[in-house]
Amino acid sequence: MTSTYNMILYVAKKQEDNDKSKNEHAKDVASAIAAGANIPAYSIGKHTCVHETNLLIIGCEVKSGQTPRAFTRILNEINPQDAKLVVVFSILKSGTASALAEAKKILEPKGVNLHDEEFVCNGASMFSNRGCPTDEDFKKAREFGSSMMAKFRKM
Repeated sequence: MTSTYNMILYVAKKQEDNDKSKNEHAKDVASAIAAGANIPAYSIGKHTCVHETNLLIIGCEVKSGQTPRAFTRILNEINPQDAKLVVVFSILKSGTASALAEAKKILEPKGVNLHDEEFVCNGASMFSNRGCPTDEDFKKAREFGSSMMAKFRKM
């Protein structure tokens, strides 16, 4: 019997080298999406893998269009048989480029089904976006999680 499930993966800041900040925006947004979707959220670790997953929602903080290494690594490991549908979320620390472009660049050539709708919000940095993500962002993240589950069920 094959088991399949849905999950959310995010890059935790403490996993990334040289990031000493205390804010865990990716974790907080992933938790809000998870609450709306009623599925678990996990931090991407060294041994995290995706296998026999129906819906994978994956995200990270993005700084000036750059995604964390852990995000790129896990995307490089995903093949079409590993996930039926991948959905991306981004927390923008600076700039306007989200993680979706990186996901498209890696996943589309392999034939992985990537949803074109993405959740994006701002994240506070030392120089901008103070107070972000906001309570409204978390509300929208929960709604996004719920809507992705509803859309996936219709596929």
